[in-house]
Amino acid sequence: MSPVFAWQWIQTPFLGALFEHTLVVADTYGDGWAGRQAGLRNPDILLAVNDTPVSNDQELANTLNAFLPGDEVTLLVERADASTDKIPVVLSNFARLDYLLIFGAPYMVGLLYLVLGLFVYRVRASDRAGEVFAIFSLLFSVLTGAFFDIFTSHYLTAVWTIAIPLTSAALMHLALVFPIETKLIKKRPWLRFAPYAPAVLLSLNGVYWLYDQSSRTSYFLPWRLEFTFMGLGFVIFFALLLTTWYLNFSPLVRQQAQIIFAGSFLAFSPMFIWTSAKALGVGIPFSGILFIILIAPLIFFPIAITYAILRYQLLNLDEFFAQILLYAGLLGVAIIGFVAWTGILSFVFGIRSPILNPIALLVYGLVLIVFLGPIRDGLQRLINRLLFASDKVREGVQTNRSFIFFIETGIAAYNIRAVSNYQYKNEIGITYLKEDSLPKWLSARREILRLNSEGRPVTRVLVDQEELARLAMLDVRVIVPLYGTDRLLGWLALADKTSGAPYNQADLDFLNSLSNQTAIVLENAQLLEMTNRKTKELLALQETNLDIASEQNTERILTSVVQRATDLLKARGGSIYRLDENYGLLNNEACYNLDQDYASISLKIGQGIAGQVAKSGQALCISQYQAALDQVKIHPGEEFGPVVAVPFAWQGQVRGVLELIRDVHAPQFTTEDLELLSVLANQAVIALENTRLISEAELRASQLSTLNEVNRIISATLERDAALKLVMEKAVEILKTEAGSIFLVDDTGKFLIFEVALGPAGVENTGSIVKFYGPWSKEILGKQPAALNHY
Repeated sequence: MSPVFAWQWIQTPFLGALFEHTLVVADTYGDGWAGRQAGLRNPDILLAVNDTPVSNDQELANTLNAFLPGDEVTLLVERADASTDKIPVVLSNFARLDYLLIFGAPYMVGLLYLVLGLFVYRVRASDRAGEVFAIFSLLFSVLTGAFFDIFTSHYLTAVWTIAIPLTSAALMHLALVFPIETKLIKKRPWLRFAPYAPAVLLSLNGVYWLYDQSSRTSYFLPWRLEFTFMGLGFVIFFALLLTTWYLNFSPLVRQQAQIIFAGSFLAFSPMFIWTSAKALGVGIPFSGILFIILIAPLIFFPIAITYAILRYQLLNLDEFFAQILLYAGLLGVAIIGFVAWTGILSFVFGIRSPILNPIALLVYGLVLIVFLGPIRDGLQRLINRLLFASDKVREGVQTNRSFIFFIETGIAAYNIRAVSNYQYKNEIGITYLKEDSLPKWLSARREILRLNSEGRPVTRVLVDQEELARLAMLDVRVIVPLYGTDRLLGWLALADKTSGAPYNQADLDFLNSLSNQTAIVLENAQLLEMTNRKTKELLALQETNLDIASEQNTERILTSVVQRATDLLKARGGSIYRLDENYGLLNNEACYNLDQDYASISLKIGQGIAGQVAKSGQALCISQYQAALDQVKIHPGEEFGPVVAVPFAWQGQVRGVLELIRDVHAPQFTTEDLELLSVLANQAVIALENTRLISEAELRASQLSTLNEVNRIISATLERDAALKLVMEKAVEILKTEAGSIFLVDDTGKFLIFEVALGPAGVENTGSIVKFYGPWSKEILGKQPAALNHY
């Protein structure tokens, strides 16, 4: 509606000054305005026109419509000191150039904000930053689009008053969530809406005093508070932006912060100075030159935000923004040149209103045409240096070989993941743990590390020489760190340049920029790798559950558990030991991917790593197998590195141990590895327990069947010897013993008679008489069963 209101207003004869809604003279004016030249100044108050009292814009419009341009009217105004004065003013038409300047320029800026905000919201609708930027763009477009109306028709004054603090709140909200959410917002998401609370209060307060009838200037203080809040919003925005720029690890986030800061600084520096001055009560005349300085740069902010948000979402965005920057730069040069040209003509040569002088405009146009080509070429070169400098530098950074060290998912170590121009990739065994000094230094300093031909740092650094020597073996000269969102992902290690020239600062700048781009891809790849790893873990657990449910062969189930654990944890191999409670031994039930078959090995409780775990019931991680305390030579002739062993228990009782082994110098097992291994161990104990229960059930069924058979045969025969022999045979069969005997007590009760004897000496002992003695004699005399496993 702003264009409609503006067009209707310019049809009314113009007093040569703009007024706020209470007819306070506005501090906005153009060159040669009659009212300004007659002495109207802010904060004069218009009281009457030709003795006709006026108190609002509608009364003023009705009064002026009775006159024509060229008529002279007398204005009664109240000065700042409460005195009154009569000022004659000749009415005129509102100049079309002033209309384009005061209405057209801010309206087009607001339209640009609105279009870019909606565009970003459409592309990033699911992203919080896109939503907030769209809200900010909408509110800011209200400020600029309604700017002309608050000094003319005043239909949108209340809307403009509400939009000022809300725009500041949206700006603070944007700083809290983009380019990255602050830690405070992550912990308490509701705090991102906190700036809107004071904004709403300021808006309500401003609207309340806007139409206060007791004084025409009662809204001054509320507006000043709103401008102060606007200034506070800019301070918070820049503070959070700088904090993100310098303290965040993510290269993507830092690049976005740099882009936004540059655009924000260009866009809001003039406006920030002006609003701060207004808040402090310092009056800055709103001349045409100042107006251009305030309004024109505002386009840089939405462009910078849009570029930062969408740079990694849309293809060829750099080329598109390069063209925008080129034409924006040409427009800026043209505007600045025009302002300078009119200033020279006005202040040096004394030409009045040079902006309306056709000769001055013609001369400036000719000068602009002559120099437009060189200016365009210069701007193009500057933009190419800013956006595409890496294309040329990249041609000069060709290396003999390069390596990418990247953190392995789940093992907290940096290994070589990519090699260029090096034919022995499979023979490289260089690994760095997270606790090593080189990763710590790169993570803390975030600097490129340079090495000389001897493999020593060019500058003094706190890095272990042995760690640098590993890279020196590869003839590495430059180490470029790769940072993720909150940690070191790895580093790029480069050898000498193929040209033989040393690395210069331009090369290092390019490599730093390249690392930022690479880290973005690597971080996304690592996220995908972690997702795939979790998927594999869940799939392995599901397959193990299916094996337990469908497979009856315990050995195959346990072997599959060890195999899946080895593959998931990237170990060399592993074993499962089952505890034999009767003999106090750990028997190796399954072995996978070890050079020898250790299925016949048995360990005592407390012997070896598995024995210690079975004894304590606690998981155990050993950094080096050979250095383990109280270690037994279980794997002679083999060298192993880190070892992890976890117990698996049933109803609080340890039933066995799952053990995995890595190669020498391999990364240690992590807490996540222990957790996953414990889950797999729990599945193993389920398999063992199922087997035990099935075996016990089968044994009980067999025993009951045998007892029924014995009972049936005994009931059918009266021959004592045959019945006793049958009982003995079935007892030996059920208990799976090598021999057995039945003794009967003689008539005296002091001797036993061998009635039935099965086994190697069974026939010779039949009928023998032995005296009551032995460790079981008391139980027998007491008519109690007795068991003696070690006779």
